[in-house]
Amino acid sequence: MTEAPDPFAPQPTAPKKTGAGCSRPLLVGCGLLLVLLGIGAVVLALNASKLASWFYQKLEEQVVAHLPEDLPVADRERLERAFDDIQQSMQDGTLDPRKLREAQTKMTGMVQEPSKITAEDVRELSALLEAASGRAPTDAEDGGPPGG
Repeated sequence: MTEAPDPFAPQPTAPKKTGAGCSRPLLVGCGLLLVLLGIGAVVLALNASKLASWFYQKLEEQVVAHLPEDLPVADRERLERAFDDIQQSMQDGTLDPRKLREAQTKMTGMVQEPSKITAEDVRELSALLEAASGRAPTDAEDGGPPGG
């Protein structure tokens, strides 16, 4: 008599016969994704200045909304001019990125703790924005002539 094969014994399987690499639908999907990412990068690069301008307008709105009530009118006007100068410098391409980063850090700190914004913070921000845009403050804006 012959013995019946064990039904629970693992059966040897032959490896699947497939071509090397990825399947065609996967390659098409990855290729399409790369094309879309490339188009997105080009669109972002072409609109970078508009995006930066929008970002600074939003930051300006938040800073201006939380200015101290007792802030002198001259300081408010100086800050508004500084923000206008930044927008103009972005359009002209004459912005100093290093100095703008300092101003951005100051603005972000002011927006994170709006109840702690002081007149001195506003003056510092105005000076940073003016430096980033390349506009020098007048003597009256800078606190007067040296020694006076």
